[in-house]
Amino acid sequence: MRFYGVILLRLALAMLLAVIIGADRERHDKPAGLRTIAMVGVGGCLFGLLATMAFVGDASSRVVQGLVTGVGFLGAGTIIKERSRIEGLTTAATIWTVSGIGLAVGMGWYALAIMAAMAVVFVLTALRHFEARRRKAAGEPPAPDTIED
Repeated sequence: MRFYGVILLRLALAMLLAVIIGADRERHDKPAGLRTIAMVGVGGCLFGLLATMAFVGDASSRVVQGLVTGVGFLGAGTIIKERSRIEGLTTAATIWTVSGIGLAVGMGWYALAIMAAMAVVFVLTALRHFEARRRKAAGEPPAPDTIED
């Protein structure tokens, strides 16, 4: 029964961290919002659990490699090029990073996952405001990810 408790704890933590990050994307009406980001985090956790509990040796690392590659394709779907503007890069990077956070939780690296989630939240919130101020001071139009709500 303890085994299932560990699985449940890891899935819950991965989902919580992803929901915190996804809430920012949802609030700013990005293509991948709360549910998508939560699914990416839980999916990363699931693959981390499988890599550590169901496979040994090289097979475990191939699970991780497959996740990183597969999530790259998912993130690529959020990138849109329109004329000279490219949108969705931050969302794509967020999807990729959240999969890594979920993977870290699934493999039992809780502190790493929590610190990475804190770094992502900092990048998505504090740096958004910094970038908006810098663009305004330079007389540049706001970037899609820095438009204030």
